[in-house]
Amino acid sequence: MKQQVKKFSILTLALICGSTMTACTSAKSGGSNSSENVSTGTAQNEAATESNQSSSIKTTTATPAKQADIFAAFKSGQDYKTAVRPKIVKDGWQPARSADGEENCQSGMEICKEYPELDGGPAARMGNIVFRWKKGDKVLLVHTVDDPPVYESYEFEKQAKPSNPSDFTGKYSLAVVGISGEHTLELKNDKTATLKILEEDGESTGTGSWSWDEAKRLLTVTLSVKYEIAGSDVTEKKPATSKAIFQFMREGKNLKIVNQTLAPDVSYSGNVFKKI
Repeated sequence: MKQQVKKFSILTLALICGSTMTACTSAKSGGSNSSENVSTGTAQNEAATESNQSSSIKTTTATPAKQADIFAAFKSGQDYKTAVRPKIVKDGWQPARSADGEENCQSGMEICKEYPELDGGPAARMGNIVFRWKKGDKVLLVHTVDDPPVYESYEFEKQAKPSNPSDFTGKYSLAVVGISGEHTLELKNDKTATLKILEEDGESTGTGSWSWDEAKRLLTVTLSVKYEIAGSDVTEKKPATSKAIFQFMREGKNLKIVNQTLAPDVSYSGNVFKKI
């Protein structure tokens, strides 16, 4: 019986010792792994930091430079034809001669044929020329001096945009070479319209109405015109009545004719009624 107790005690001691060794070994192993883990974690953190810094450097890009303003390159004294005009064309601007410009070019000057954008010439300002360009809703005026033209300065024309159709009201005059008489068109606030044509052999009058098509950007004036035609005797008048239709596009404060049926033998298209 004593021997069994001794054996049991030895077995128990062996188990306790074995368990203790396992625990000790486990603790030692765990301590070593923990140290290695801390070391590994530190290395990984440092690598991640370096990676993030590297990634930050790689993804940082310089802001692209703003597109150069073509006008900033223009200098007073540059030749308009060779140094300034090509840059304006390349930038997408289109010639946009105004009604006044068309009138200035009626004499058929060669410079008007060479430069479709010529707007104001020596007739308007001694020795100076204004070239008019358009892009979108912007109008560019380039001022030059001398002959051939030399660049002096530029400006953007202020555009008056009508807030409502009533902005069309007022009197307009048409006086164009090749068309006889004086033509005066009046558009009233109540949408009525009148036309008076004064000629050497009589006066013609028209009455009607006007309307504005916002979608097509067209102003249409429909009139019933009574013509006074001279007979064999200058004092004898023979009235004749016909329907006249004008279609206009706004050009600043003026009205440019894009279509008309006033007189079959006379073309008004392209001409402008100037506001007076």
